Amino acid sequence: MPETRSAALAAESAGQLLAELPEAKASGELARIYGEIRRLSAVPMVALIYRHLATIPGALEWAWGLLEPAMRVGLLQQRAWQLGAAAVIPVQRAIARAALRAAGIGPADETAITAVLDAYNRSNPVNIMAVRCLALHLAGSVRGPAPALPLPAWQPPAPLAPLPSMVDPGTMDATVRELVILLANRSEAAPPSPLWPSLYRHLAHWPALLGYASVVVVPEFAAIDAAAARLREQVGRAAAELAPRMAAPKNLVPPADAQRERLQAAIDQFSLRIPEMVVIGGLLRRAMPSNAGRANQGGIN
Repeated sequence: MPETRSAALAAESAGQLLAELPEAKASGELARIYGEIRRLSAVPMVALIYRHLATIPGALEWAWGLLEPAMRVGLLQQRAWQLGAAAVIPVQRAIARAALRAAGIGPADETAITAVLDAYNRSNPVNIMAVRCLALHLAGSVRGPAPALPLPAWQPPAPLAPLPSMVDPGTMDATVRELVILLANRSEAAPPSPLWPSLYRHLAHWPALLGYASVVVVPEFAAIDAAAARLREQVGRAAAELAPRMAAPKNLVPPADAQRERLQAAIDQFSLRIPEMVVIGGLLRRAMPSNAGRANQGGIN
């Protein structure tokens, strides 16, 4: 097992956050896959689901062998962006620009925060569609030869601007950690979940924004859950149509035994978390004063 994967697995076993292979430490084939994920999703970062799969020997290689052909022709992304854009809740709160300024969030900060939200609102719908297609293949629910995919004439949307680095949870002060736990676990008293959404680690550069996020998000958890459940069901139906069009290269097989269990656990865990983050990301984007852009920054007209 490569050293980076061994270190990540050791961290997870020690009860820390979910093991991941950071983008800066990826090399060889994993670095190539990371680059293609960014390019074909048209985002400047690699999502946690893929960074985690990279710590499971063979998992990311198998997953990307399935996903890449469908993503090269935009089949997966376009459907995902359509569904993600519709994942809204009835109540929409707003953060006044004066409130941002009073909290020390200036124009440049507002632009950077909006860029973070736009990136995740483009990425997360694609991520949940990918996860559900992988789930069907891992379960053996896809049988028979895959129909031919369309010719690769599709081009990804223009890439979004680079994001600030994620804040290391170990360096967060107590207040910021409490806010992340409140948003991720829904209780300040709950022990930290091993799965901290990367969105919150990016927004941790602006603690006041996380505070406003708690005011926007927490009262709407019931509505968020309902919208996430609807999205999960819609994605499930779409994945059932898309997954049969994917075929893994014959030289790639899913991980076996303990590694397969870890892969299955990851798919189960992210299948629950990502739809929630699609809804929350859109909710926060529409709450920003600079909300002229769409909450879901996909490549659809």
